[in-house]
Amino acid sequence: MITHPWSFPWWIRGEHGCPRRTTRRIVVVLNPPKEVAMSTIGTTTSTWKVRPGTVGLWILQVFLAFQFVSAGLMKLAGNEVMIGMFTEIGAGQWLRYVVGALEVAGALGLLVPRLCGLAALGLTGVMAGAVVTNVFVLGYSPAIALGFLLVAGLIAWFRRTAIRELVAKVAS
Repeated sequence: MITHPWSFPWWIRGEHGCPRRTTRRIVVVLNPPKEVAMSTIGTTTSTWKVRPGTVGLWILQVFLAFQFVSAGLMKLAGNEVMIGMFTEIGAGQWLRYVVGALEVAGALGLLVPRLCGLAALGLTGVMAGAVVTNVFVLGYSPAIALGFLLVAGLIAWFRRTAIRELVAKVAS
């Protein structure tokens, strides 16, 4: 049995609220009723279709951006806990600066609509490295890093069409 693709729910069809999918209608009223009319010039009304999934995704992105900005700034500012952790890793303090800069850049990218998918994908890679480092080098629990990895991966998955469009634009 073959079903029509539009009969699937929005999360299966991939309609997750990328910027290109928003619809905008402009309604121009040339002759409004006299009771409402303030002038003879037309009135412009703009409506945006808001999807609950898009709002939820942006809430996740703002939450993740806040978390990564705070963690990245702690690494860049030289917090003693971060210095001790990266000393225990044994790769040198340069890695602390690189990871902190990647976290801050990824957090800022999460707040830019065109870059949010690519930023989430980059933060997924950073957090995959954090999970591996926590388990095999430090011996810590990877629960927090794994949670942030899953949230960043979820955002990257739902923004996958924006990632494809950005890569295609850069490649051409």
